[in-house]
Amino acid sequence: MSTEVIAVITGDVVDSRTYRDHDYDSMLELLQVVLGEVKRTTLGSFDVFRGDSFQFVTSNIKEVITAALIIRLTMLIHSPSVEVRQSIGIGALTSRRENVKLSTGDAFILSGKGLESMKGELLAIHTLNETFQNNIVLLTRFLDVHLSKLKYAQAQALLAHIQHPKLTHKQLAKELAKSRVNTTQLLTASDYKLVDAYIHFFKSNLPKSKDLL
Repeated sequence: MSTEVIAVITGDVVDSRTYRDHDYDSMLELLQVVLGEVKRTTLGSFDVFRGDSFQFVTSNIKEVITAALIIRLTMLIHSPSVEVRQSIGIGALTSRRENVKLSTGDAFILSGKGLESMKGELLAIHTLNETFQNNIVLLTRFLDVHLSKLKYAQAQALLAHIQHPKLTHKQLAKELAKSRVNTTQLLTASDYKLVDAYIHFFKSNLPKSKDLL
C-alpha cells in the first residue's frame, strides 16, 4: 500500500495574550470561520487548540499555499488586525486520527518543528525534497515580507482575487463594493500578479508524492 502524502499547516496567533477579551473572542471566531472555509475548498480538516493555535490538514497538497494565504489575509483585515504564523509541512502521513493534532507522520513533524524554529517570519514551507526546498525557501521569505507590508485595502483586494481568481476586475469591484478603477489600483499595489506567479511556481514545481517521502 502506497504512503499518502499530505500537507499540514501548524499555526498560531502572534501576541494573542495582548488581546482584550472581546477582541480575543472575535479573533477566535474569525479563525474558526476561515479554517472552515479552507476546509471546504480543499476537503481538509482542522483543530484549534490552546486558544490561539491551530492545525490544518489536507491531502490536496497543491492547494495548501492558497489556503495559507487565505488564512493570513483574512486575519490581517480583521479589526483589530491579527497576525498569524504558519508553518507548512508536506510529507508522509503515518496515522490519521479524528483529532487532527493527534495524527502522526513526517508532514506533522516538519510543520510543527518548522513553527518552533520560526523567529520573525510569519510563513514558511518545509519538505524533505532538497531541490524543491532550496527553490522555495527564498521565494517564500520574499512573499512573507511583501504580505506584511500590505495596507488594509490592498490586502482586502488581494484576498478577494485569491478567493475568486477567475473574476475580472469589474466583477471583483462589485464584490468589494468599490469602483473598477479603485479595485485595479489596489490589486496593482498589492502586486497580485507576483503573488499569482508564486502560487503557480509552488504548484508547478511541487514534486510528485513519491519524491516528497
